[in-house]
Amino acid sequence: MVIEEHAKIEITLPDGRFFEIPECDIIQNSLSMTSQCVSGNVFAFGCVSPAQLSVKICIRGLNIGRYDVYGAEIVLYSWFGSIAPEDGGKRGIFTVTSVTKNNDIFTISASDNICWLDGSAFEDNGNGMGNLIYERLGAGGSLWNAIEALGVIVGEFSEGITFHIGDLKQIEIPNAMANFSGYDSPEHGEECHEIRLILLQSDEQSDNIRDYVSWLTEYMGGFVHADKNGDIQFSLFETSKNEPEILDFSEFEQNTLEIAGFRIYLHSTKVITEDKTWRNCDSGKINENGVINIETVIQNNPFIEFIYSYHLPLNDYDLYPIVSALQYYQKQIQIRPFSGTYHGNQYLHLGQSIKIKDAQGIAYETIITNITWKFRGGQQIKCIGEDSRTLSQARKRTQAVRMGERMKTQINRLEKKIPKMTPMTQEDFNNLENISEDTLYVIT
Repeated sequence: MVIEEHAKIEITLPDGRFFEIPECDIIQNSLSMTSQCVSGNVFAFGCVSPAQLSVKICIRGLNIGRYDVYGAEIVLYSWFGSIAPEDGGKRGIFTVTSVTKNNDIFTISASDNICWLDGSAFEDNGNGMGNLIYERLGAGGSLWNAIEALGVIVGEFSEGITFHIGDLKQIEIPNAMANFSGYDSPEHGEECHEIRLILLQSDEQSDNIRDYVSWLTEYMGGFVHADKNGDIQFSLFETSKNEPEILDFSEFEQNTLEIAGFRIYLHSTKVITEDKTWRNCDSGKINENGVINIETVIQNNPFIEFIYSYHLPLNDYDLYPIVSALQYYQKQIQIRPFSGTYHGNQYLHLGQSIKIKDAQGIAYETIITNITWKFRGGQQIKCIGEDSRTLSQARKRTQAVRMGERMKTQINRLEKKIPKMTPMTQEDFNNLENISEDTLYVIT
């Protein structure tokens, strides 16, 4: 089977100049895009990772230096067949983060709009993100639902927090898309729980907005990504109910397809709050060869201070509706590690449920957690996962890192509350009766 694929790129420089890069000016084997919905090698919820674009292009006859291209907006288009779809085959919007130039050849790296959730990209507006969120909660810290929280964090806050590309252009964060439809609940059949109530303490702080999005997404059981229009949105992992796409062994590049002889089963969920209140929900382990039973643990996460009866002290019973709904959903996710380079006439997406038929015709159901697309080079797809021994150690390392980050936040918070000390000079020491009682001095 011969697969016909085409691509083009549109670039808008920070100074407003716009031009289109046709397929003939894209250097062969240089155009690729990498994305993921699970970080590292351990399956977990809450990934907020930008997609990365790499490309070499030829720009002739224009007075453009490499510094002119920094911060430029790139729109990627690609499609299968001779005719582009109605949207032109739009694949994503990216911002140039690195560029080099050799004669007329520009080597470019770019990230999608998730990168703008990092604190280093934002101006300091004098208020912590935690306080801004708390103000939006209203008087008394009213409760709200999770998807509204996500929309406020990455959407409405763009009004008060902006970033700049040099001094030429000011851009707002794209609004979040409210795509969260809730979980299926075992107590209510197919009824969906639209509302996941949460409470955030007013003094909760972090260095960047991505932390808040990740904390929120973790207990929602999904991941956050930027779509083809640059909108930041939340997605759940697909299950068998989504009618998995069937990929045949013959559609994979020779000697690239590897399918693990085991699958990962998320048999239980545990939530632990800062005051060590906890609750778990267990579906029971699967005692079969080739099944690795894993527990999902959510802790060191400020957004787990959510309650249903906020007029009562938080206890483990208040956590049960959350862990039970999340557990009922996550146990339906089919996780079988695999990797391979797929050559087909359709673009796959993160979190997609698929069935892969091996050379013997045996179908293995799994999901896609990582995709590296190369123009006319196929799609390198995989589902991450390790065996139980590596997995347990990796989780310990991950929790250690998160605890360290949490301690930094607490230290920064306490540092702001400690009054500043003024060094005492010899003159101050000689005039002790005249120094101000409102000033704290330290003898150096």
